[in-house]
Amino acid sequence: MRLDDARPWFDKVDDDLTSIVLLGGRGTVVPSSCCFHCQQAVEKALKAVLVAIEVEPPRTHDLRLLVRHLEALGYPLDSTIHESVFTLTSYAVDFRYPGLDLDLDAEEVHEAVVTTSEVVRWSLAQLGVEAGEVGLEILENDVFKAEET
Repeated sequence: MRLDDARPWFDKVDDDLTSIVLLGGRGTVVPSSCCFHCQQAVEKALKAVLVAIEVEPPRTHDLRLLVRHLEALGYPLDSTIHESVFTLTSYAVDFRYPGLDLDLDAEEVHEAVVTTSEVVRWSLAQLGVEAGEVGLEILENDVFKAEET
């Protein structure tokens, strides 16, 4: 396993998580931008796992393809977040172009942020590292913490 090769990917994950926090996270006034950064953080976290196990990540924004690739290599995503991840794929492109705007409500943004946190934490667990070891202390921000129910 090559954690040092994955660190630059986690640096980019940190950039996206920081953007989510700065955009207001779950209570954002710019839902499409927040969800874009959610998709980007998840994409980069999944690619970090691939890089760490010495697999060249495909140049794609398709999270379904990345998840299937990881599953084929013996890294299955937790079933509780499996389907939620696929929803994020559309956030990579759809809102960035006229006519493809997404009309996102607060619940969809909340789900995107929660899914992002879960996938980033999953990726760290696959590599056996703590968030602080790769500069992801931002996961301790309240935006990424599970809500009490």
